[in-house]
Amino acid sequence: MRTRRSIALLATAGALALGGTATAVAGPANGPGGGNDTSKAQRCARVGHAIDALELTATRLQTRIERVKERIAAAQLSPEKLARAQAFVARLEKRLARREALIDRLEAKFAEKCA
Repeated sequence: MRTRRSIALLATAGALALGGTATAVAGPANGPGGGNDTSKAQRCARVGHAIDALELTATRLQTRIERVKERIAAAQLSPEKLARAQAFVARLEKRLARREALIDRLEAKFAEKCA
């Protein structure tokens, strides 16, 4: 069984190596950062979709933080649950701050490269 797996792995690696070489030879030689307008448009569209998805997750994090804070304010928690909830809010706020920083960086890159 082990030898079959090894042979299959070697055959797959060989086929991928040959296929990759043929693709590299057949394709046009663009320098780094090069590309035609359609590939740039596709890249910009992907970055735009990523920004939209990150904004959606940031919105969800904000609503989650608000819900936990409402439970804390309702004073329905025991002292240890209160401590855990406050730690959870702190983690969520830290995650939200990182997410917003990432969104800002991506929006700056998007404006620079895709404007």
